This record gives sequence, structure tokens and C-alpha cells, in this order.
Amino acid sequence: MNNELMNIDERVYNGSFTTIKVEDKKSAAKVYNAATGKCESLRENVNTVIPMKDIYIEKVYLKIRDDKGEETGEVQEANRMVIISEDGRNYSTCSKGVYSALKRIISIFGMPEDWENGKLEIIPVIISTGKGQVLSLKVNE
Repeated sequence: MNNELMNIDERVYNGSFTTIKVEDKKSAAKVYNAATGKCESLRENVNTVIPMKDIYIEKVYLKIRDDKGEETGEVQEANRMVIISEDGRNYSTCSKGVYSALKRIISIFGMPEDWENGKLEIIPVIISTGKGQVLSLKVNE
């Protein structure tokens, strides 16, 4: 791993971060489709083994809603993550817990070229905290 890839926060802040090496039209299309295409909710796939092949992360701005679901007029920065599976399905979330987990995964397991067979099996999980619940990732042993 080189140092450029280790600072995910800086790359996201300046646009986006992806593990996809953009070398030709096909790989560029894969990044574009991850950013703009149909995604399944990662939260709706809790406890499902996902053979993660690549990651795309971008900064987004979300409208804040009150307890009744009404927009307050304020916006909040968030990181939108798309996990690209081996079978081409995309899973999306803006969870802070998943963002932290992905940074840890990359720092411990490296990039996809370091993963066995170019994939890493992950499992979305809900972790209870003192203030509620957080969506996170577990690595399948």
C-alpha cells in the first residue's frame, strides 16, 4: 500500500476515492456506474455475506429532517459509500460506521489486489451503542 491510498479522508474531501484502477473506458464506466447507478441498501442486507470486489466513496450533502420526517432546510455533509460485489451488485450507504470500517479494512487487509482472489467477504452488521445502533461491517472469517 502506498501512502496516497492511506489518506482516504483527503481523497474523499477532494472529490472521491475508489479502489478501481481507471485504465480504460471499461474501468472508467465501472466507476461512473457505481457513482450513478442503481444500488441496493447496505442496511437492508444485514447479516448477508457480500464478496466485496471494489469500493467507491464520495462526499454528498444530505437534507436534515426533524423527528417527524420534515426537512429543516439545513444540509449535512456525509460520505456515500458504494460496495461493489463480485457479481456486479452495488450496495450503498452513508453510514459513519461503515466509513470507519472501510478505512480499517483497507489499513489492515490492503487494497483489492492484496485480497485473496481479489475479493474480501464482508457482512453488514448492526452494532448497539449507548446512543442507539450503528451500521458497520464484519469481515467473514
